[in-house]
Amino acid sequence: MDDDFDDIDLGDGVTVASASDENDPSDAACVVVTDPDAEIPRDVPTILYTEVSPEAVERPARFDAYVSRGDRAGLETQVRWALSSADFASEHDDRAEGGAVTGSRTDAEWDRLKRLYEGTTDLIAAETGEELYERAIGLTEHILEFDNTSFFRHDGEGFYVVANDDDVAETGPISTDMGLLGETYRTGRSFLVDDVRDHPVADPNDPAYRSAVSVPAGDDGVFQAISNEVGAYDETDRTLAELLVSYVSETRSRIESEAAVRKSREQIERLHRGATELAAATSLDELFEQTVEITDDILEFDISYVGVVEDGYIVPAAISSDAPADGAERVPLDDGGIAAEVYLSGNTDITDDVRDHPEARPVKRMYRAVLSVPIGDLGVFQATTFTPGAFDERDAELAELLMAHVAVTAERIRAESRLREERDRSTALFEHVSDAAVAYDVEAGAVTVRDVNRAFQSAFGYDA
Repeated sequence: MDDDFDDIDLGDGVTVASASDENDPSDAACVVVTDPDAEIPRDVPTILYTEVSPEAVERPARFDAYVSRGDRAGLETQVRWALSSADFASEHDDRAEGGAVTGSRTDAEWDRLKRLYEGTTDLIAAETGEELYERAIGLTEHILEFDNTSFFRHDGEGFYVVANDDDVAETGPISTDMGLLGETYRTGRSFLVDDVRDHPVADPNDPAYRSAVSVPAGDDGVFQAISNEVGAYDETDRTLAELLVSYVSETRSRIESEAAVRKSREQIERLHRGATELAAATSLDELFEQTVEITDDILEFDISYVGVVEDGYIVPAAISSDAPADGAERVPLDDGGIAAEVYLSGNTDITDDVRDHPEARPVKRMYRAVLSVPIGDLGVFQATTFTPGAFDERDAELAELLMAHVAVTAERIRAESRLREERDRSTALFEHVSDAAVAYDVEAGAVTVRDVNRAFQSAFGYDA
């Protein structure tokens, strides 16, 4: 597991040792384990860093933190927090026992750290992003004692305020290039500015602003505390802000992950119900119309389309009701772009942007990302959005699952159609043959007449 610590900076004076090292220190300040069933030391912060899902971990209360294997940023955050908490607890105990204090923090600073540590218990219990940010802002006001504080998230066009102590949310967009906010986001570094007027990149949107703490929050966010006084913040403030933001980021990841799992489960359940409805379709037209309705409603695709292969062409069979009137067209298999390629190869394709795909032949210029899935030997399903990079492997898996049901149902409908045609031909032949004919069954030696044709009725006088 040592490789997982290669790019992790835990600061000076911190030694990372493996359990197999000969010089393994006996007084570890923090322990990281990958096996949920491993024996763990008592009274030492222990982090579970594993590929096992949280739901499958027995006795999770044994661990102080859980990090998914591969999430190095999360591992670094949790280790830093564990080390900081252990240092605090150790020095706090020394103070209580009249021992010497090895650090340089004042009583007031230790009190703030203690209250922050206690406050994070309430923070990590948040169940929604809105609740999380609301609680975090409360901690900045009442525990960290910061002035004007805000959490920003970057979303394509720029930054949006998602929470601040003035109850102003979702304002924006604010340009990515804007001053200290943009610099924090681009560099991923924290900044402590005594006077924004002397800072080379700071560009406050209010001339009254003087000092600031600016901390990156995950990969797409920034936290800032701003004061109208020069030198209002110090290194302790920055450290406390970083600790708070690390827990906000981790909790937000947990909330989003849990939300994604719930959504996935709900989607699969709804998808199975939709597949059951598909199985009741009695015609291909009905089947394809239901297919695009399900993908639009359950998979939440912008535009869904089913094309069937007929006489060397892919012909539109169904398209979303919100699609443009000319949103699909008949294309030849030998030059039909991505749809033809997917049908002929039998392989699903995710195209992040059709403008970058050499084989793409988009019907509308507004189409950007495309997900294409073959439907057996019948045709192709395509989902299109107006935003590049909108589809991922999860979308492909769900679409493939649904198209497998579509292919089976389509084969059943075609088989039933063939049987009806054969039955109709047999009935027509039986009725119009010139000789007298009788349709009968023989079961256990007994003959049962099922039908007679017109010639029989004419010849023998018995009706059907």
